[in-house]
Amino acid sequence: MLGFWVLSGTGLVLTPEGPARAEAPAQSRYEILKERAEVEEAREKEWRERYAKHAQDVQNARKRLEEIEASHTWTNRGVTRQQEEQALSVLKQAESALDKLHQQARREGVPPGWLRD
Repeated sequence: MLGFWVLSGTGLVLTPEGPARAEAPAQSRYEILKERAEVEEAREKEWRERYAKHAQDVQNARKRLEEIEASHTWTNRGVTRQQEEQALSVLKQAESALDKLHQQARREGVPPGWLRD
């Protein structure tokens, strides 16, 4: 008989003796889908953890600013004002970092639900 060569992607191998079945793929479709799901779960977990950290930073900064604002008295007005400005700066930085995380997630196609409480 005539010799034939492997046709890639068909699952059929043509040999000098004629057609024969190719060996089964190394991974089954189920295993491939399971692996993809595991990768996606890990990606989701990573994004949720990143969001939680940034959201907690914002919450802590707001709480600190509120504590400073609540402690205003006439006797410590100068010290409290400096602390308030510093706390406000920390809050703005935390909010900016959270906003950048949202933008990065959007660019990378992260589902919005992953970045919610």
